Amino acid sequence: MSNLYDFIGARPGASQEDIHKCIENTRTRLKMTGQIYQGTNEQRLQEAEGTLLNPLTRMEYDKKMGIQRHARPPRPGLRTRLAPKDKRLQQLLLLAGLLAVLVVCLLILFRNSLRSWPTGIYLTRRGSSESVAVLVGTTPTYTFPDKSVGTAWAVKDLQTGQVRWVSRSQLFAEFSAGGPAPESEWQNVKLPPAEFRPPGK
Repeated sequence: MSNLYDFIGARPGASQEDIHKCIENTRTRLKMTGQIYQGTNEQRLQEAEGTLLNPLTRMEYDKKMGIQRHARPPRPGLRTRLAPKDKRLQQLLLLAGLLAVLVVCLLILFRNSLRSWPTGIYLTRRGSSESVAVLVGTTPTYTFPDKSVGTAWAVKDLQTGQVRWVSRSQLFAEFSAGGPAPESEWQNVKLPPAEFRPPGK
């Protein structure tokens, strides 16, 4: 004679909820086929209900029948206990990920710092330590020769006193940031119109 698990079509490791579903499915099937009243089917169904739906009587039944419950295999994506070697690999991957995030953050900060040189600093020619200009202003709405609009910096030449607008690429190609300039060098400096004008106009 088959055990109660086989009778209701359930695994020995099934949850209480699954056991209940299997009992209901078996009852429905037996009623539909008219087998509910044949032999001991109804009696066995009641026995399965009384034995397997109660955790204590189910444990006694399993012991008596020599049934060992096997845990359900872990579902994909669920965390399982890792071997020490796997844990070390996981830690290294986590560390590598954190380092990558840190590098990206530093690059963003560096890029933003390049974008936001403050006004009032001396500018030196690339490869030289001598100050040749001072940054006196900035505008986000400069109209360039190609009619595009973007950020430009006003640079005052220390020899001639002339102020000209330069683009970001020009600024970083020509100059390096120097130290702070005195306010007299950059405050109250008249800025040219914020648009490209050909020489002589």
